Amino acid sequence: MRELLDSSTKRRLEILEQLNRSSDWISSNELANTNKASLRTINSDVHFLKENWFPHLIIETSKKNGVRLSTPPSSHASVVYNNVIENSEAFQLLEKIFFNPDINIEDWEEEMFISESSLYRISNQLTNSLSHYDLVLQKRPCRVANENELYVRYFYTTFFSEVYGIHDWPFAVDRRKTVFMAKDIFEKSGYQVDETMHLNLAYVLAVSLERISQGFYTTITHPERITERHRAPFYLAEDQINEIITVLDLTLNDQVLDDLINSIYFIKALMIDQIDIHSLKDKLAQFLELIKDALDLEIDDHSRLNIKNVLTFTYLEHLTYPFDDFILFDRYEFNGTAIRNNFPAFTKVVEKGLKDMEEEMNFPWLSRFKNKVIYWIMVKWKRLPTILENKKEKANLMVFSDLGEEHANLLAEMIIKNFGTKVKISVYQGSIIFLEDEDRSQLDGYDYYVTTFFEEIIPADKIIVVDAIPSDQDWAKIRRAINKINKIDPAVLDYLKANT
Repeated sequence: MRELLDSSTKRRLEILEQLNRSSDWISSNELANTNKASLRTINSDVHFLKENWFPHLIIETSKKNGVRLSTPPSSHASVVYNNVIENSEAFQLLEKIFFNPDINIEDWEEEMFISESSLYRISNQLTNSLSHYDLVLQKRPCRVANENELYVRYFYTTFFSEVYGIHDWPFAVDRRKTVFMAKDIFEKSGYQVDETMHLNLAYVLAVSLERISQGFYTTITHPERITERHRAPFYLAEDQINEIITVLDLTLNDQVLDDLINSIYFIKALMIDQIDIHSLKDKLAQFLELIKDALDLEIDDHSRLNIKNVLTFTYLEHLTYPFDDFILFDRYEFNGTAIRNNFPAFTKVVEKGLKDMEEEMNFPWLSRFKNKVIYWIMVKWKRLPTILENKKEKANLMVFSDLGEEHANLLAEMIIKNFGTKVKISVYQGSIIFLEDEDRSQLDGYDYYVTTFFEEIIPADKIIVVDAIPSDQDWAKIRRAINKINKIDPAVLDYLKANT
C-alpha cells in the first residue's frame, strides 16, 4: 500500500531497503541511479534518515565509501515502518473506519481535523490502493467492503498485526484471553504451533468478532459441512468465549460460532472441496527430501511435521485470501534476503524445489512465497543454521606479518576468533625479509593471503593487507573474502547443474 505514502517517504523506504540488502557501503551515485533521483535529493534523503530514524537505524556516511546501514541491538527496521503508518493520515483513516463503519466520509473531515481537499485526496488514494486487495471504499457510510466478507477480515488482520505487532492491541476484547482461545483452537484441531501463529489467529478472531458485532457476517457456502464435530470444542469452552465477547454485546450461538469457524482458514470445511490435503502433504514431504538429499542433511520427525504444518497453512491461507500478507513491511523479504546472503547454496536448493512444486501444483510457491518458505524452514528445522554453517567450504588463509612470527600468530588467533569454523589458517614459517626469493609455487593452494605489507610475489587478486591490529574496515575486507569462499559448495552446485 505504498501508493498511500508521499513520494519522499516511498523513496526513503526504498533507500532503506536497498541499504538493508547490502552489508557493504553503497555509493550515493548508485542510490541516485537506482531510485531515479538526483544526487542532491539522495543526500537530502540520507540526511533525513540519519536525523529522523535514529536510534532505530544508524546510517553511516563517508565521502570515500558512500552510505551504509546498521541496526542497533535495541531496535529493528520494522519500527520505522510502524512509525510511517502511525503518522499517515490515510492509514489513520483506515483504522478509524474499521471501528466506526456507520459514519459518512465527509464527517471524517472534522473528526480528523483535515481539510476537505485532503480528505478527498486520501479517499481517492485509498480507493486505488484497496483495489489491489479486491476491496472497495464505500463513502456513505464510509467503510471497506467486499461481497466476500473474508477479504475484509483478512485485510484488517494483516493491517492490525503489522501496525500493533506482538505487544499492543487495539481491540475491545481482552488480548490475553483471545490469545489463549486461539491456542486452544489450534490444539483442539490437532496442530502444534508456536506463539507467532497463536497471535495471528488471535488477530483473526478479534477482527472477526468486531465485524460480527457490527452486523457483518461471512457467507457460508456449504453450511452442512460445519458439523457438531467442529462446534463441540468451542461449546466446551462456552463460558470462556462468552467472557471474551460480552464486551461486544455478543453471546455465543450457532450463527456466531459457524461464522468464526468459517473465518479460520485451516479448519473451514469449504477447503475440502478445493484441495486434497494428503496430496499436498505428500508433495511437501518430497520437497523436504529434496533439500535433505541435495545438501546431505539430517532432519528429525518433529521438524518435518512443523515445516509441513506451516507450509500447509500458507497454502490454505492463500486459497482463502490470495493477496499480500503485509501492508508496508514485508518481514519475509527482509529475513529471506539475510538467509540468502548467509546460506546461498541452501536457498538455491529450496528455490529449485519450490520451482518444481509451483509447476506441478499451479501454486505460486516460488514466485510469491520463496522468502516466506526459506524463513520458516530455517526456523522450524532444528539446528539448521549450525548444520549448514559446518557444511560450508572453509576459506584457506595464509597469514604473513612483517612484525615478527609472534605477531603473525596473534593475527591468526584473531581471525579464528572472529570467523571460527569458516576458515583454515596457516602462518608463514619462512623469512619475511627474503620473501622475494621464495618459490612462488610454495604459496599456491590458498584462497587468500592476509598480510601487514604488500609484496608482488603474493597474487594481487588474493592479497588482503591489514593494519597490525585490524580495523573495522580490515575485518570487513576479510569477511567479504571469506564469504565468497563459504558461498560455494561444489557438491550442491553439481546437484543443481544436474537437475536444472
